[in-house]
Amino acid sequence: MIGKRKSVCINHSHRQSFFRCRTCSKPLCKECTIQTPIGPFCSDECVEQGQEFHIRAQEIEEKPEPRRYGKKILKILVVLALLFLLLLFGFKVRSIEDLKTVPSRITNFLGIGD
Repeated sequence: MIGKRKSVCINHSHRQSFFRCRTCSKPLCKECTIQTPIGPFCSDECVEQGQEFHIRAQEIEEKPEPRRYGKKILKILVVLALLFLLLLFGFKVRSIEDLKTVPSRITNFLGIGD
């Protein structure tokens, strides 16, 4: 059976570490650990960095998700395509040559033609 190697405190080589700094991951004994609500730290500098990171992480989590317009745009495009097809069939477009006459036929239909 392979023995599990115990880590020792970064400051006291004769003491077993029970914690790791949340910022730099240094192993710490109970005496060297600065306990905070967001976790253990090795120094005031690491506490400050850890708190800044924690605040930024909370701000990101609290941001609303960006709106997704993909489905709405797809629905609009499908409706427009269907309307276009109905328009073509309504004006009896059966070939490319017929397609060329559609604009003038539409303007005549709307009463804005020549």
